[in-house]
Amino acid sequence: MFSENQSQADDRLIRRYIDEAFQPEEFEAFQERLRHDADFRRRYVELIELETRLHEAFEVIQSPPVKRRQHAHFVAGRWSWGVLVGLSLCLTFMLLLFEPDVDKVPENSEKHNQDATRSNYVTYQNPLKTDCAVIVSSHGIDNPDLSVGNRLQSGLMTITSGRIQLEFFCGAKVALLGPCQIELQSDRSAKLLKGCVTAYLPERAAGFVINSPQATVLDLGTEFNMAVSEDGHSDIAVVNGLVDLSAIGEDGNTIRTRRLHQEQMVRVDNKRQMSEQTSITTTEFPEIDLPSIPPLKVGDDYVAAVTNSLPDVYWRFEASAGPSIKNEMSDRYHGRIVSSEHEPGVLTVSDYVRFSKSVLPRYILCDDAIKNLNLGSFSVEMWICPDDLAHSTCFSTIPTTSEDGRRMMNLIDVATNTWMIHDPGSIRFLHRYPPHLEHPEGYNVFTRGVCAPSQWQHIVAVRSEDRIEIYHNGRKYGSVEIENQSGEGDFRLLLGQLNLIWTHRQFNGAIDEFAFYTRSLNAEEIANHYRLISEPSLALNSR
Repeated sequence: MFSENQSQADDRLIRRYIDEAFQPEEFEAFQERLRHDADFRRRYVELIELETRLHEAFEVIQSPPVKRRQHAHFVAGRWSWGVLVGLSLCLTFMLLLFEPDVDKVPENSEKHNQDATRSNYVTYQNPLKTDCAVIVSSHGIDNPDLSVGNRLQSGLMTITSGRIQLEFFCGAKVALLGPCQIELQSDRSAKLLKGCVTAYLPERAAGFVINSPQATVLDLGTEFNMAVSEDGHSDIAVVNGLVDLSAIGEDGNTIRTRRLHQEQMVRVDNKRQMSEQTSITTTEFPEIDLPSIPPLKVGDDYVAAVTNSLPDVYWRFEASAGPSIKNEMSDRYHGRIVSSEHEPGVLTVSDYVRFSKSVLPRYILCDDAIKNLNLGSFSVEMWICPDDLAHSTCFSTIPTTSEDGRRMMNLIDVATNTWMIHDPGSIRFLHRYPPHLEHPEGYNVFTRGVCAPSQWQHIVAVRSEDRIEIYHNGRKYGSVEIENQSGEGDFRLLLGQLNLIWTHRQFNGAIDEFAFYTRSLNAEEIANHYRLISEPSLALNSR
């Protein structure tokens, strides 16, 4: 396993190769490294895949001016689509030639040398494997590789018993009941080979596809059941909404299509014939779990440690005192609860603040502005438990000169479906000064793909004099140097959505133990705060 410095050096070396900046002797040494170093080969595959995705992004997206400059720079690198495809084909041959065991991820392997857990229970068949889904619940399955929070890549997964629920990174929720065998193909498609599943698609996941050996079901924003039997037929039952069902021939092409409505049940047999059914012989289908908030055990030691670190703002959300949240540190910087009486229950406070999906703005705002916040360092610390991995904003700093909050200096996001390049389900910390609207230039720092729905996680974002940093569960995942980003201005703190008026990026889930410091927290403090809750032996006198 490479050290962090070695890993960064390897990335620079591969980038130089991509930019055709090698001398002849360097090229020979590079080839030798690819032949004999499996970890280096895998990282090379990942960066080639990243270049391919960048190419696709710049071809598809009509970018703002700064992105057009990046596109020009990309083209100037003399890389064409044909070259990338050729490299991918050559690399696939190289991996097969020099690493016959590449179809199985070695035990305890880690992508990018990070601790985002991968499952060894999936047999990987594609060297250019991609993240597909994260496990959000698991019942009756004692395999640690199928634990809640583990991420799954493209490949074949078999469960002999028990029940498991996945959230694909497009937003589709799929529950499986053992015995079951499913092939994860991408973040928008899967193939059920045997057993039964239930699929639920929120609006952002419309277009998700589940295949079977005989059929394809294109979900149009709904919930449906699918069962594949041992004797070679597929049963599809629509619970809510619509699906498009296609019978697929042995050559992989569509033979027949049909749109199914709520409560319709159709069988596609092993001869690819469709027939109406009044019931499905499968004894039961797994239910889709609703988002849940597990208890966060906050002990007196944790509260004392945060208090001793002297935050300016410390909201514990023990209970709301009318329309406000108490600041544990002073009589200033209380939080004001904003929600509509027409949507009761979309923002509740009891041991944590719970944000639910709404059509109207709901948030917590600190009306007391922090004076000239960006002339010095500051840190944001909180525990979050998201309902899902939809792109959403947990926190922002907005200038007092922006009445609607659409101009912001900082954001902390759960970043999944964005135009930017990052692991799905990352946590992003954005800093831009002067504050702007929408998509001007700014500095971003991301965690690796470590965020998991329905799981508490500790997030710390630090803005120091010359850089921004992001920590997840006590560990620093990113650090980016920033230039010419200091300046005057008074700022308010906002929790729960992007700004004061837009609702399209609302955070859905829970936030607890929010603290804001007008100084930089150091790595030791951050790790200690995390340990005081993550290790039960240190979290005494839990509430």
